Amino acid sequence: MLAVSVSLSGCGSKKNKSPEAVFEAAKSAMADEDMEGFMNCLTPESQDLLAGAMVMLGTMMKGLAGLAELGGEDADAQQSVSKIGKVLEDHGLTEDAMKKMEGADESDPASAMKKLVEPIKDKAAFVGDMFEVFSGMENGATEDFEFKGTLKDIKIDGDSASAVLEDGGTSKPVQFKKVKGSWLIHLDPSEFGEDFLGN
Repeated sequence: MLAVSVSLSGCGSKKNKSPEAVFEAAKSAMADEDMEGFMNCLTPESQDLLAGAMVMLGTMMKGLAGLAELGGEDADAQQSVSKIGKVLEDHGLTEDAMKKMEGADESDPASAMKKLVEPIKDKAAFVGDMFEVFSGMENGATEDFEFKGTLKDIKIDGDSASAVLEDGGTSKPVQFKKVKGSWLIHLDPSEFGEDFLGN
């Protein structure tokens, strides 16, 4: 879909004392195109979802770029294929590793994504690296990624919280969870890709 130092924005190692705090940190990271910082504002399960989406997008883009290269339609296709392939392999997603991930239960998105990203040791860094590659491509692979608006109707129930994200007349539900004393954004697998990040 930029790997920028987490210290510039995002959540990093600091604890977020409220859902509002992590929301603002995530929004700031996204505005700075700091996907690594944004990832650190998500629960571990949510990191699996976003990293898995990047794996699938990277694999798809690599395939499309490869076809364009074979057809002689895109002079930059070879370079794009090389960059995507390098990021995937640098983070443990070799062809052999990807073959072992086949057969995941697609009816359970959370479980399938967790299996898909098993080889990745640092999911935040992986997403940041993929975003940097995609942002340099001319096909607009990252233009739908956004996280903005105003948080409303925040309701806290123990270590979970819910709110409504309002932006330009649209409303989307947002979930939060407290993990090790810090509030983080929690993505719902059933809604991820439809109602989140502008997709």
